Amino acid sequence: VWAVSVVLLRRARPGRAVAADAAGIVAGGLLAGVLGVAWLAGTGAWPYFWDVFTRWNPEYMRTGVWDEIPAKTEWGFWYFRPWSLIHLVVLPLAGVDLWAALGRSRGPAQAPAAARAVLAALYLGWFAQALILQRGFDYVHVPETILAMAVLAARGWAVGFLYLMWFAAAGGLVALAAAIPGATRVVEEVNGTNHYLRLEHHPLTDPKIVGLWSRCWREGSSPRLRDQLAQHANIHCTAGWEDLDAVARFLRPLAPPLRDRELTCWHDSTHPLYLMLGIDPSTRYMHFGTVFTFRGKVAEVRTEVANSPQRYVVSDLRRITWNPDRANAPGTAGPHSYPAWLPKSQRRVFPWNQPVVFRSGRYVVHKVTTPPTADEIDIPDWYHLDELGPGE
Repeated sequence: VWAVSVVLLRRARPGRAVAADAAGIVAGGLLAGVLGVAWLAGTGAWPYFWDVFTRWNPEYMRTGVWDEIPAKTEWGFWYFRPWSLIHLVVLPLAGVDLWAALGRSRGPAQAPAAARAVLAALYLGWFAQALILQRGFDYVHVPETILAMAVLAARGWAVGFLYLMWFAAAGGLVALAAAIPGATRVVEEVNGTNHYLRLEHHPLTDPKIVGLWSRCWREGSSPRLRDQLAQHANIHCTAGWEDLDAVARFLRPLAPPLRDRELTCWHDSTHPLYLMLGIDPSTRYMHFGTVFTFRGKVAEVRTEVANSPQRYVVSDLRRITWNPDRANAPGTAGPHSYPAWLPKSQRRVFPWNQPVVFRSGRYVVHKVTTPPTADEIDIPDWYHLDELGPGE
Protein backbone atom coordinates (compact mmCIF):
# COMPACT_ATOMS: atom_id res chain seq x y z
CA VAL A 1 0.00 0.00 0.00
CA TRP A 2 2.79 2.38 0.90
CA ALA A 3 4.69 1.59 -2.31
CA VAL A 4 1.64 2.49 -4.40
CA SER A 5 1.09 5.67 -2.42
CA VAL A 6 4.74 6.66 -2.96
CA VAL A 7 4.33 6.52 -6.73
CA LEU A 8 1.15 8.58 -6.57
CA LEU A 9 2.62 11.06 -4.10
CA ARG A 10 5.85 11.49 -6.06
CA ARG A 11 3.93 12.56 -9.17
CA ALA A 12 2.02 15.26 -7.34
CA ARG A 13 4.56 16.56 -4.81
CA PRO A 14 8.35 16.97 -4.48
CA GLY A 15 10.66 14.23 -3.21
CA ARG A 16 10.86 15.65 0.31
CA ALA A 17 7.14 14.96 0.71
CA VAL A 18 7.84 11.28 0.06
CA ALA A 19 10.66 11.32 2.62
CA ALA A 20 8.42 12.97 5.20
CA ASP A 21 5.71 10.42 4.51
CA ALA A 22 8.16 7.54 4.95
CA ALA A 23 9.52 9.05 8.16
CA GLY A 24 6.00 9.31 9.54
CA ILE A 25 5.25 5.66 8.81
CA VAL A 26 8.54 4.47 10.35
CA ALA A 27 8.02 6.69 13.41
CA GLY A 28 4.49 5.41 13.86
CA GLY A 29 5.64 1.81 13.58
CA LEU A 30 8.44 2.37 16.10
CA LEU A 31 6.07 4.08 18.53
CA ALA A 32 3.56 1.24 18.32
CA GLY A 33 6.35 -1.31 18.65
CA VAL A 34 7.93 0.35 21.67
CA LEU A 35 4.58 0.62 23.44
CA GLY A 36 3.79 -3.01 22.63
CA VAL A 37 7.15 -4.29 23.86
CA ALA A 38 6.83 -2.19 27.00
CA TRP A 39 3.41 -3.71 27.69
CA LEU A 40 4.76 -7.24 27.11
CA ALA A 41 7.69 -6.60 29.44
CA GLY A 42 5.51 -4.95 32.08
CA THR A 43 3.09 -7.88 32.20
CA GLY A 44 5.88 -10.48 32.28
CA ALA A 45 4.89 -11.87 28.86
CA TRP A 46 7.98 -10.78 26.94
CA PRO A 47 10.09 -13.97 27.46
CA TYR A 48 7.20 -16.13 26.25
CA PHE A 49 6.48 -13.88 23.29
CA TRP A 50 10.14 -14.05 22.27
CA ASP A 51 10.16 -17.83 22.71
CA VAL A 52 7.10 -18.22 20.46
CA PHE A 53 8.43 -15.73 17.93
CA THR A 54 11.88 -17.28 17.56
CA ARG A 55 11.36 -21.00 18.28
CA TRP A 56 7.73 -21.82 17.54
CA ASN A 57 6.72 -19.64 14.59
CA PRO A 58 9.41 -21.00 12.23
CA GLU A 59 8.21 -24.56 12.84
CA TYR A 60 4.61 -23.45 12.46
CA MET A 61 5.48 -22.10 9.03
CA ARG A 62 7.09 -25.41 8.11
CA THR A 63 4.17 -27.59 9.25
CA GLY A 64 1.63 -26.79 6.59
CA VAL A 65 1.60 -23.11 5.65
CA TRP A 66 3.52 -23.60 2.42
CA ASP A 67 2.02 -27.02 1.67
CA GLU A 68 -1.51 -25.62 1.91
CA ILE A 69 -1.09 -22.91 -0.74
CA PRO A 70 -2.52 -24.98 -3.65
CA ALA A 71 -5.55 -25.97 -1.61
CA LYS A 72 -6.01 -22.46 -0.20
CA THR A 73 -5.97 -21.08 -3.73
CA GLU A 74 -9.09 -23.13 -4.43
CA TRP A 75 -10.66 -22.65 -1.00
CA GLY A 76 -10.34 -18.88 -1.25
CA PHE A 77 -13.35 -18.79 -3.54
CA TRP A 78 -15.68 -20.81 -1.32
CA TYR A 79 -14.77 -20.09 2.29
CA PHE A 80 -17.86 -17.89 2.61
CA ARG A 81 -19.91 -19.11 -0.29
CA PRO A 82 -21.44 -17.38 -2.13
CA TRP A 83 -19.73 -14.22 -0.81
CA SER A 84 -16.25 -15.45 -1.75
CA LEU A 85 -17.20 -15.69 -5.43
CA ILE A 86 -16.79 -11.91 -5.46
CA HIS A 87 -12.99 -12.42 -5.71
CA LEU A 88 -13.40 -13.72 -9.26
CA VAL A 89 -14.55 -10.22 -10.21
CA VAL A 90 -12.54 -8.08 -7.81
CA LEU A 91 -9.08 -9.58 -8.41
CA PRO A 92 -8.93 -8.47 -12.09
CA LEU A 93 -10.80 -5.26 -11.26
CA ALA A 94 -8.20 -4.35 -8.62
CA GLY A 95 -5.49 -4.93 -11.21
CA VAL A 96 -7.30 -2.57 -13.59
CA ASP A 97 -7.54 0.07 -10.83
CA LEU A 98 -3.81 -0.17 -10.18
CA TRP A 99 -2.98 0.09 -13.89
CA ALA A 100 -5.32 3.05 -14.36
CA ALA A 101 -3.51 5.02 -11.64
CA LEU A 102 0.07 3.79 -12.03
CA GLY A 103 0.28 3.06 -15.72
CA ARG A 104 0.60 6.74 -16.63
CA SER A 105 4.03 7.82 -17.76
CA ARG A 106 3.64 11.24 -16.19
CA GLY A 107 1.19 13.51 -14.50
CA PRO A 108 -0.70 12.88 -11.26
CA ALA A 109 -3.67 10.54 -11.22
CA GLN A 110 -7.10 11.93 -10.60
CA ALA A 111 -8.18 11.75 -6.94
CA PRO A 112 -10.84 9.03 -7.44
CA ALA A 113 -8.41 6.89 -9.46
CA ALA A 114 -5.66 7.36 -6.86
CA ALA A 115 -8.03 6.40 -4.03
CA ARG A 116 -9.16 3.28 -5.89
CA ALA A 117 -5.53 2.31 -6.54
CA VAL A 118 -4.61 2.53 -2.84
CA LEU A 119 -7.69 0.51 -1.91
CA ALA A 120 -6.85 -2.07 -4.58
CA ALA A 121 -3.31 -2.37 -3.19
CA LEU A 122 -4.73 -2.94 0.29
CA TYR A 123 -7.07 -5.64 -1.00
CA LEU A 124 -4.44 -7.40 -3.13
CA GLY A 125 -1.83 -7.25 -0.38
CA TRP A 126 -4.20 -8.73 2.18
CA PHE A 127 -5.37 -11.41 -0.23
CA ALA A 128 -1.76 -12.41 -0.93
CA GLN A 129 -0.69 -12.60 2.72
CA ALA A 130 -3.79 -14.62 3.64
CA LEU A 131 -3.06 -17.02 0.81
CA ILE A 132 0.70 -17.36 1.38
CA LEU A 133 1.43 -16.68 5.06
CA GLN A 134 -1.69 -17.79 6.94
CA ARG A 135 -3.06 -21.23 7.68
CA GLY A 136 -6.19 -22.43 5.90
CA PHE A 137 -8.79 -21.25 8.42
CA ASP A 138 -12.01 -19.52 7.47
CA TYR A 139 -11.61 -16.55 9.80
CA VAL A 140 -8.34 -15.55 8.11
CA HIS A 141 -10.28 -14.63 4.98
CA VAL A 142 -12.89 -12.31 6.49
CA PRO A 143 -10.85 -9.11 5.90
CA GLU A 144 -10.17 -9.54 2.19
CA THR A 145 -13.79 -10.52 1.59
CA ILE A 146 -14.93 -7.25 3.16
CA LEU A 147 -12.19 -5.36 1.31
CA ALA A 148 -13.41 -6.90 -1.95
CA MET A 149 -16.82 -5.38 -1.29
CA ALA A 150 -15.13 -2.05 -0.62
CA VAL A 151 -13.32 -2.19 -3.97
CA LEU A 152 -16.67 -2.57 -5.68
CA ALA A 153 -18.29 0.08 -3.48
CA ALA A 154 -15.59 2.54 -4.58
CA ARG A 155 -17.08 2.18 -8.06
CA GLY A 156 -20.62 2.63 -6.80
CA TRP A 157 -21.50 -1.07 -6.86
CA ALA A 158 -23.25 -2.11 -3.65
CA VAL A 159 -23.28 -5.91 -3.72
CA GLY A 160 -24.52 -6.35 -0.15
CA PHE A 161 -28.13 -5.92 -1.27
CA LEU A 162 -27.73 -8.68 -3.86
CA TYR A 163 -26.44 -11.06 -1.20
CA LEU A 164 -29.30 -10.11 1.10
CA MET A 165 -31.71 -11.08 -1.65
CA TRP A 166 -29.81 -14.34 -2.18
CA PHE A 167 -30.01 -15.37 1.46
CA ALA A 168 -33.69 -14.44 1.65
CA ALA A 169 -34.43 -16.52 -1.46
CA ALA A 170 -32.26 -19.46 -0.32
CA GLY A 171 -33.80 -19.40 3.17
CA GLY A 172 -37.29 -19.39 1.71
CA LEU A 173 -36.39 -22.28 -0.60
CA VAL A 174 -35.00 -24.35 2.26
CA ALA A 175 -38.08 -23.63 4.38
CA LEU A 176 -40.31 -24.67 1.48
CA ALA A 177 -38.28 -27.82 0.90
CA ALA A 178 -38.69 -28.81 4.54
CA ALA A 179 -42.47 -28.73 4.06
CA ILE A 180 -42.47 -30.79 0.86
CA PRO A 181 -41.72 -34.53 1.10
CA GLY A 182 -38.64 -35.45 -0.88
CA ALA A 183 -37.55 -31.86 -1.54
CA THR A 184 -35.14 -31.85 1.40
CA ARG A 185 -33.07 -34.48 -0.39
CA VAL A 186 -32.67 -32.13 -3.38
CA VAL A 187 -31.29 -29.39 -1.11
CA GLU A 188 -28.88 -31.83 0.50
CA GLU A 189 -27.64 -33.03 -2.88
CA VAL A 190 -27.04 -29.45 -4.06
CA ASN A 191 -25.12 -28.63 -0.89
CA GLY A 192 -23.12 -31.84 -1.10
CA THR A 193 -21.96 -31.43 -4.70
CA ASN A 194 -21.49 -27.66 -5.12
CA HIS A 195 -18.51 -26.02 -3.46
CA TYR A 196 -19.44 -22.48 -4.39
CA LEU A 197 -23.13 -22.12 -3.55
CA ARG A 198 -25.01 -23.35 -0.54
CA LEU A 199 -28.73 -23.43 0.14
CA GLU A 200 -29.25 -22.85 3.83
CA HIS A 201 -31.17 -20.88 6.40
CA HIS A 202 -29.56 -17.58 7.16
CA PRO A 203 -30.28 -16.93 10.87
CA LEU A 204 -32.59 -14.08 9.84
CA THR A 205 -34.66 -16.48 7.70
CA ASP A 206 -34.71 -19.41 10.13
CA PRO A 207 -37.94 -19.35 12.17
CA LYS A 208 -36.34 -21.50 14.91
CA ILE A 209 -33.58 -18.94 15.44
CA VAL A 210 -35.75 -15.83 15.17
CA GLY A 211 -38.20 -17.44 17.60
CA LEU A 212 -35.50 -17.49 20.27
CA TRP A 213 -34.93 -13.73 20.24
CA SER A 214 -37.58 -12.97 22.86
CA ARG A 215 -36.02 -15.57 25.16
CA CYS A 216 -32.63 -13.92 24.71
CA TRP A 217 -34.04 -10.70 26.12
CA ARG A 218 -35.64 -12.53 29.04
CA GLU A 219 -32.94 -15.07 29.91
CA GLY A 220 -29.72 -13.45 28.75
CA SER A 221 -26.83 -15.64 27.62
CA SER A 222 -27.90 -18.93 29.16
CA PRO A 223 -26.09 -22.19 28.28
CA ARG A 224 -29.22 -23.63 26.70
CA LEU A 225 -29.75 -20.60 24.47
CA ARG A 226 -26.11 -20.65 23.40
CA ASP A 227 -26.50 -24.25 22.27
CA GLN A 228 -29.75 -23.51 20.44
CA LEU A 229 -28.33 -20.45 18.68
CA ALA A 230 -25.07 -22.13 17.63
CA GLN A 231 -24.54 -22.09 13.86
CA HIS A 232 -21.55 -24.45 13.63
CA ALA A 233 -22.02 -26.87 16.49
CA ASN A 234 -21.05 -30.26 15.06
CA ILE A 235 -17.31 -29.81 15.36
CA HIS A 236 -14.94 -30.62 18.19
CA CYS A 237 -13.76 -27.05 18.85
CA THR A 238 -17.26 -25.67 19.44
CA ALA A 239 -18.36 -25.85 23.06
CA GLY A 240 -21.46 -27.70 24.19
CA TRP A 241 -22.56 -25.08 26.69
CA GLU A 242 -25.09 -27.02 28.77
CA ASP A 243 -22.72 -29.95 29.26
CA LEU A 244 -19.80 -27.62 29.97
CA ASP A 245 -21.89 -25.72 32.51
CA ALA A 246 -22.61 -29.02 34.26
CA VAL A 247 -18.86 -29.67 34.45
CA ALA A 248 -18.30 -26.21 35.96
CA ARG A 249 -21.00 -26.87 38.57
CA PHE A 250 -19.24 -30.12 39.48
CA LEU A 251 -15.82 -28.50 39.81
CA ARG A 252 -16.81 -25.37 41.79
CA PRO A 253 -17.66 -27.07 45.13
CA LEU A 254 -14.59 -29.35 45.20
CA ALA A 255 -12.73 -29.49 48.49
CA PRO A 256 -10.15 -28.12 48.61
CA PRO A 257 -11.23 -25.63 45.94
CA LEU A 258 -9.44 -25.58 42.62
CA ARG A 259 -6.70 -22.98 42.48
CA ASP A 260 -4.59 -21.56 39.66
CA ARG A 261 -2.77 -24.21 37.61
CA GLU A 262 -4.70 -27.11 39.15
CA LEU A 263 -7.00 -27.67 36.15
CA THR A 264 -6.02 -28.78 32.65
CA CYS A 265 -8.57 -28.24 29.87
CA TRP A 266 -7.19 -30.82 27.47
CA HIS A 267 -9.26 -30.14 24.35
CA ASP A 268 -10.20 -26.93 22.56
CA SER A 269 -13.88 -26.78 23.48
CA THR A 270 -13.12 -27.08 27.21
CA HIS A 271 -11.13 -23.83 27.39
CA PRO A 272 -14.07 -21.64 28.53
CA LEU A 273 -13.87 -23.45 31.88
CA TYR A 274 -10.83 -21.37 32.82
CA LEU A 275 -12.94 -18.22 32.56
CA MET A 276 -16.03 -19.80 34.08
CA LEU A 277 -14.02 -20.86 37.15
CA GLY A 278 -11.71 -17.84 37.23
CA ILE A 279 -8.46 -19.82 37.35
CA ASP A 280 -5.25 -19.95 35.32
CA PRO A 281 -4.35 -22.97 33.13
CA SER A 282 -1.97 -25.62 34.43
CA THR A 283 0.56 -24.87 31.66
CA ARG A 284 1.11 -22.10 29.14
CA TYR A 285 -0.17 -24.37 26.36
CA MET A 286 -3.81 -24.22 25.35
CA HIS A 287 -4.51 -25.93 22.02
CA PHE A 288 -2.72 -29.19 22.70
CA GLY A 289 -4.04 -30.72 19.50
CA THR A 290 -2.20 -28.00 17.59
CA VAL A 291 0.85 -28.00 19.83
CA PHE A 292 1.46 -31.70 19.25
CA THR A 293 1.83 -31.10 15.53
CA PHE A 294 5.11 -29.34 16.37
CA ARG A 295 7.05 -32.59 16.48
CA GLY A 296 10.25 -30.82 17.50
CA LYS A 297 8.52 -29.49 20.64
CA VAL A 298 6.58 -32.58 21.74
CA ALA A 299 9.11 -33.70 24.36
CA GLU A 300 9.15 -30.21 25.87
CA VAL A 301 5.35 -30.02 26.05
CA ARG A 302 5.05 -33.50 27.54
CA THR A 303 7.53 -32.63 30.27
CA GLU A 304 5.66 -29.45 31.23
CA VAL A 305 2.32 -31.27 31.33
CA ALA A 306 3.76 -34.10 33.42
CA ASN A 307 5.35 -31.66 35.90
CA SER A 308 2.35 -29.34 36.23
CA PRO A 309 0.44 -29.20 39.56
CA GLN A 310 -2.79 -30.33 37.88
CA ARG A 311 -5.38 -32.06 40.05
CA TYR A 312 -8.13 -32.47 37.47
CA VAL A 313 -8.32 -32.71 33.68
CA VAL A 314 -11.36 -32.12 31.46
CA SER A 315 -11.43 -33.87 28.09
CA ASP A 316 -13.83 -33.93 25.14
CA LEU A 317 -14.87 -37.25 23.59
CA ARG A 318 -15.79 -35.47 20.38
CA ARG A 319 -12.12 -34.65 19.74
CA ILE A 320 -11.26 -38.30 19.10
CA THR A 321 -14.04 -39.29 16.71
CA TRP A 322 -15.19 -38.10 13.30
CA ASN A 323 -18.79 -38.88 14.26
CA PRO A 324 -20.01 -36.13 16.63
CA ASP A 325 -23.07 -38.14 17.65
CA ARG A 326 -20.92 -40.89 19.17
CA ALA A 327 -19.48 -38.46 21.72
CA ASN A 328 -22.69 -38.61 23.77
CA ALA A 329 -22.99 -42.40 23.71
CA PRO A 330 -23.67 -43.85 27.18
CA GLY A 331 -20.84 -45.34 29.21
CA THR A 332 -20.40 -49.09 29.48
CA ALA A 333 -19.96 -49.03 33.27
CA GLY A 334 -22.42 -46.39 34.41
CA PRO A 335 -23.05 -42.71 33.69
CA HIS A 336 -19.49 -41.67 34.58
CA SER A 337 -17.62 -44.01 32.27
CA TYR A 338 -16.39 -44.28 28.70
CA PRO A 339 -18.56 -45.38 25.75
CA ALA A 340 -17.70 -48.67 24.11
CA TRP A 341 -16.30 -47.06 20.95
CA LEU A 342 -13.39 -45.33 22.73
CA PRO A 343 -10.26 -46.94 21.21
CA LYS A 344 -8.11 -49.08 23.47
CA SER A 345 -5.05 -47.16 22.31
CA GLN A 346 -6.50 -44.00 23.84
CA ARG A 347 -7.46 -45.62 27.13
CA ARG A 348 -3.76 -46.18 27.80
CA VAL A 349 -2.70 -42.55 27.33
CA PHE A 350 -3.22 -39.34 29.28
CA PRO A 351 -5.77 -38.18 30.29
CA TRP A 352 -7.90 -41.22 29.42
CA ASN A 353 -5.79 -43.42 31.73
CA GLN A 354 -6.81 -41.31 34.75
CA PRO A 355 -9.94 -42.16 36.81
CA VAL A 356 -13.22 -40.68 35.64
CA VAL A 357 -15.05 -38.83 38.43
CA PHE A 358 -17.74 -37.06 36.39
CA ARG A 359 -19.17 -37.02 32.89
CA SER A 360 -21.67 -34.74 31.21
CA GLY A 361 -22.43 -35.78 27.65
CA ARG A 362 -19.25 -35.40 25.61
CA TYR A 363 -17.19 -34.00 28.51
CA VAL A 364 -15.22 -36.15 30.95
CA VAL A 365 -13.61 -35.02 34.21
CA HIS A 366 -10.53 -36.98 35.27
CA LYS A 367 -8.92 -36.88 38.69
CA VAL A 368 -5.14 -37.09 38.39
CA THR A 369 -4.23 -39.83 40.85
CA THR A 370 -1.08 -41.05 39.11
CA PRO A 371 1.21 -38.39 37.61
CA PRO A 372 1.58 -39.28 33.93
CA THR A 373 4.89 -40.20 32.39
CA ALA A 374 5.99 -38.20 29.36
CA ASP A 375 5.43 -41.04 26.89
CA GLU A 376 1.78 -41.37 28.01
CA ILE A 377 0.94 -37.81 26.95
CA ASP A 378 -0.31 -37.38 23.38
CA ILE A 379 -3.28 -36.42 21.21
CA PRO A 380 -4.11 -38.29 17.99
CA ASP A 381 -3.89 -36.27 14.80
CA TRP A 382 -7.33 -34.97 13.80
CA TYR A 383 -6.93 -36.19 10.22
CA HIS A 384 -6.17 -39.77 11.32
CA LEU A 385 -9.10 -40.28 13.69
CA ASP A 386 -10.89 -42.48 11.17
CA GLU A 387 -8.03 -44.98 11.53
CA LEU A 388 -8.79 -45.53 15.21
CA GLY A 389 -11.26 -48.38 15.68
CA PRO A 390 -12.56 -49.59 19.08
CA GLY A 391 -10.00 -52.38 19.17
CA GLU A 392 -7.02 -50.21 18.22
